[in-house]
Amino acid sequence: MDITIFPPEITQLILEHLPIRDLIRAERTCKLLQLFCLSEIERRIKTGSLKDEFGVLIHLGQAQAEPQQFDPVTKTVQYIIPMDPITFNTMYDHRRNIHCSLLRKQHKLDNAATTTKKINYLSQHGFTIPVESGLSEGKTIQISVDDTLCQLDASLTRILTDKEEHGKNRTTTTTNNKKLPLAPLPLSYSLQVTGLRLPLSTIATYS
Repeated sequence: MDITIFPPEITQLILEHLPIRDLIRAERTCKLLQLFCLSEIERRIKTGSLKDEFGVLIHLGQAQAEPQQFDPVTKTVQYIIPMDPITFNTMYDHRRNIHCSLLRKQHKLDNAATTTKKINYLSQHGFTIPVESGLSEGKTIQISVDDTLCQLDASLTRILTDKEEHGKNRTTTTTNNKKLPLAPLPLSYSLQVTGLRLPLSTIATYS
């Protein structure tokens, strides 16, 4: 059937009722529908049912991902993460991984009763942000994590240690009144997530 015989308004109206998985599949398989499909995908991501679909869990902090831009060429969605910097400590200068999860909104059944408007998210995919050893105090580096289902950008800062304050709180007095530290100074880091990118294939997964 030649779909060009339909008015554009009819085609757009039909696509509005397609599940996102079928919409993404149609965009890949039908050149005549590609422009209509991409327009509908962008609408759902920015202002429609997918605008609050994803979130991230970084260490102990969780935030909703807010769609910022859809690139029809690379077929990826750029998100911003309105999240305060996450602070964590280590006792030694060694490589460690910060555990993260890509979260997806838990959709309620049509007949399920609900008394709250709070969105529940379920972990869809786990990944890690590597923190390498050797970062100097006060220095900030950019980190890019390219995972199978998502790409995440973040900045990592080694926080300056307040050695004087640490000495007041973590010392003991010997017999000759000489103060000695009870424990070594912890290494403190601040992790700020700056962006998240999702391909359409991830958005179509489990839809």
